[in-house]
Amino acid sequence: MSLLGAGQATPPPATDPNVANPAGGNTYDGSTYVSSGFKLLGGTYRLRFPKPGTYTVYCLIHQPEMQLVINVAPATSLYPSTQAQLTSTGSSSAAADIAAAKQSTALFPYAGTADQLAAGIAPGGATGAPSTSTVMRFLDSSDATNVTETVPLGTTVTWTNLSNNAPHTVTFGIAGQPFPEINPFAPPSGGSTYNGTAIVNSGPLFPGQSFSLTFTARGTFQYHCLFHDDTENMIATIVVV
Repeated sequence: MSLLGAGQATPPPATDPNVANPAGGNTYDGSTYVSSGFKLLGGTYRLRFPKPGTYTVYCLIHQPEMQLVINVAPATSLYPSTQAQLTSTGSSSAAADIAAAKQSTALFPYAGTADQLAAGIAPGGATGAPSTSTVMRFLDSSDATNVTETVPLGTTVTWTNLSNNAPHTVTFGIAGQPFPEINPFAPPSGGSTYNGTAIVNSGPLFPGQSFSLTFTARGTFQYHCLFHDDTENMIATIVVV
């Protein structure tokens, strides 16, 4: 989460490698940019607001749809809504987003082809307006539960980011070794072929962008989205036979 400083009209772009790092400390009064940096699954960030005001909070990765507004009132003010009202509103919004995400899998455009996969999908597809919901999975059909694809030796597989609200990566580690820690904004590396002996990383794929990789050895190879493997379990497998 990030909040802008005085005179700062927009947050830094997701392509800026510095957005992964915390900035500005743990107090915010609207004068100085603050950021939690990237938070993995279970991570927390505490921020104190010493001054009344209306403050916009941004997720730097999932722009422009992932924002919220925090209204900081004087200490003696009453809350405008009860916790029960807020919980009800939040539950309704979450249910609507989940339903929209489920429906978006029907947009999968490569039915019947094993070498064309989706790296995420969202309502409206890659060219739609930024949605508040998304499916953070590697898809080979409209079935979001199938995370394994089997291809013949020598196949070139192409992944396309079909979401309109999130970047993804296609990243293979070295077979049989722990998955490496890599900055999700790291540039592409490892080339366009994979045999399990070296890391291959697509670099960030923004909406509509694609990455292709040719498999030159048989085996079972797991790959990750560096942005969403820890937080959303965006991990899948290619079996080369």
